[in-house]
Amino acid sequence: MKPVSGRKSPVLYLLGILTVLLCPDSLQAVCQKPEISNGKLSVEKDQYVTPENVTITCDPGYRMVGSQNIFCSENKSWSPDVPKCEKVPAELCEAVLKGQKLLKCLPNALEEKVALELYKLSLEIEKLEQEKRKEEIA
Repeated sequence: MKPVSGRKSPVLYLLGILTVLLCPDSLQAVCQKPEISNGKLSVEKDQYVTPENVTITCDPGYRMVGSQNIFCSENKSWSPDVPKCEKVPAELCEAVLKGQKLLKCLPNALEEKVALELYKLSLEIEKLEQEKRKEEIA
């Protein structure tokens, strides 16, 4: 009887399939869906496998405490730790209307950037309107 060569052997092929079917945890770790109050996950599933990653965004009026991006690690937990979305104090959100402390009231960097650009544009419009009024008076 000849020894079985690894690549084309149906026995080894079936053994590999059985290993995958019977022992999936040995190949990839499974993480449970992270619990995020007052926030959303970029991908909503009940379970995630290594090395899937998820981006978290906080709802308006809440700010991120921790990393916005987390991944399912080999030890079946999220790394870095799952962040929290904390309520922003009302006085900070009121200040946003005046263009102050804007970064503390928005949930992520992209929204902060957009808000700053909009605020900058509003100031430029206000300046142009003042110049127009001066020209009309003169």
